[in-house]
Amino acid sequence: MITQSTNLNLIPGKVLPRVNAVQYDYGSRILEFPIWNGEQRFILTGAMTARIQGTKPDRLGFDYAATVDTTNNIITADLTDQMTPISGEVMCEIVLKKSNERIGTLNFVLVVQPAALNDQTSTSKSDLPDIIALAEEQMHAAAASATKAQSYAEGGTNTRPGENTDNAHYYAGQAEAAKQAANSSATSASSNALKAEGFANGKQNGQAVPGTSPYYHNNAEYFMEEAQEAAQEAEAWSEHPPYIGTNDHWFVYNITDHEFVDSGIKASVSIRIQDITMLDYNATPYVTNSGTATDPVFHLYLPRGSSVTGCARIGTVGLIDTYRMTFSDGFYADFVVMNGKGIRSITKTDTTGLLDTYTITFNDGTTQTYIVTNGKGIRSITKTNTTGLVDTYTITFNDGTTQTYTVTNGKGIQSIVKTDTTGLVDTYTITFNDGTTQTYTVTNGRDGIGSQISSLSDVSITSPANKDGLVYNSATGKWENQELKNVAFTGSFSDLVDQPTIDTALDKASTNAVENKAVATAVEKWEALGLSVVNGVVCQTYNTT
Repeated sequence: MITQSTNLNLIPGKVLPRVNAVQYDYGSRILEFPIWNGEQRFILTGAMTARIQGTKPDRLGFDYAATVDTTNNIITADLTDQMTPISGEVMCEIVLKKSNERIGTLNFVLVVQPAALNDQTSTSKSDLPDIIALAEEQMHAAAASATKAQSYAEGGTNTRPGENTDNAHYYAGQAEAAKQAANSSATSASSNALKAEGFANGKQNGQAVPGTSPYYHNNAEYFMEEAQEAAQEAEAWSEHPPYIGTNDHWFVYNITDHEFVDSGIKASVSIRIQDITMLDYNATPYVTNSGTATDPVFHLYLPRGSSVTGCARIGTVGLIDTYRMTFSDGFYADFVVMNGKGIRSITKTDTTGLLDTYTITFNDGTTQTYIVTNGKGIRSITKTNTTGLVDTYTITFNDGTTQTYTVTNGKGIQSIVKTDTTGLVDTYTITFNDGTTQTYTVTNGRDGIGSQISSLSDVSITSPANKDGLVYNSATGKWENQELKNVAFTGSFSDLVDQPTIDTALDKASTNAVENKAVATAVEKWEALGLSVVNGVVCQTYNTT
């Protein structure tokens, strides 16, 4: 079987997609429809169902079940016998539902070309002529031009007085009749022929008529070209639907420059249709806005013809609402409204080092992520090495990186030792905590400090008193006079402070030293009792004689 593939969009354009077929051509091909939502593919699920419906030129309809192919993400339908019995354009739609809730409608035109041989098995009772209404439902201007072209070509449209006699077909017939009638006026025949040619293609005797001629723009060929241009423009709009730009504005297609331009209208605006005013049948439709750019209020001005009987929302997909406007002649037009894209939630979904990842969830179910880089903070500072006066510290940051720095400590004295004495001169060696040394001498006075005290550096003496001595103060780095204790002069044990306590009697609970006299007294008492200590054990002494 033959497979015909046609893209259908949930956002309809001005010109409907066209699917070609031949009259009575059924059971031999499959219609395949990839579904789009704007410029993105629409995802089909197993819960969705679809039906293909249509109305033929004889006003009889058909309604068949279509297949939702979730594997290939397409909708398929067989070309049945009731779709092609009548040649002409068949307005068709695919109704997409999910759990009996209408999702949207996808419209297209089935163009049935007439068969060369009539099929007597056709179940249709109509023998309507094969009329192609070029963009009739989508482009009012194109339809008006085509109708006007028919009026001037052959009449029968009831759009202008006297059109059934004031048209190219009539004048051509008149010319033909005049030509065949030998006794007709040649002048009249020529005039009618010229008039027929003028209404047919805007020419007379094969030459284009001047701009002042009534046939200049009032001829069938001109209005047909107008209709074709309008149809081409509608097709261009259909192939380039509006979209939301990065600045949340609607971008629309410029037919002249063939590029999308910023309309300045925010995607979150609300659109209201205030009223609809009917114009004359040949008037140009237009729209006015009594609102603002961000809150438009539209007033529609449409040519007379069929009247609007209702307008209702028939489906919602994400941010897209589809509305259907129905007319009194049974036709309808679908249009969409894009709602604003709002934020439903912002959640932190990941942290790596200093990077936090946040996820924005929009009210149409889509998401977007962004990353925030936090400031670099210190987790810890630890001394990791010491060499001489240099300490090495390691800083650990909260992103896992490290950095080291060194601190050089001040130079301190580790020891001061007298290393030599010559006469009254003592030599002292100072050893610092960085391993270096320095020597200095002290000249002792024969009867006290004497005059040589000035040779000792870093000396600070204040009101020296008897029994004072020089003591080095490491806090100030100077030699200072301090009072020496009396034991330094007498050498007596009794001049010491914190002397130990000595017990004069034996006491098992005491932890002090025991006076020798107390021990001797105790031994003397044991001997008087006949006791002695052998190997640390007190024993009884017996007289064996």
